[in-house]
Amino acid sequence: MQRLGDTADFEAAGRTLVRVGDREVAVFAVDGAWYAYENRCPHAGGPVCQGRVMPRVEMDIDGEGHVGELRFSQEDFHLVCPWHGWEFDLRSGASVTDPGRRRLRRFQVEEREDGLYVSG
Repeated sequence: MQRLGDTADFEAAGRTLVRVGDREVAVFAVDGAWYAYENRCPHAGGPVCQGRVMPRVEMDIDGEGHVGELRFSQEDFHLVCPWHGWEFDLRSGASVTDPGRRRLRRFQVEEREDGLYVSG
């Protein structure tokens, strides 16, 4: 495992880009949990981790299929690639539109007394 730095620095930033070997990786702090992904979109190789993090859009659909109120989720967040708008679940790395086949490359993050560590 590679030590990245002090945990508090990563918590304050919310998202931090680091080098892990020859790869650029983003470490995300979300609701007390850690997520790390390679900064490479599986669609076209774009810098996915530099995209917008936003709540998932939810909608009410009635029994006849009519769309009602739209709202933002308070629990689920998406990472949106800045190149083509592909969305990925921030907690799992899975593509929102094709979760079985497309996902971000995930890195293990471990919080220790002396800082934050990551491994691929």
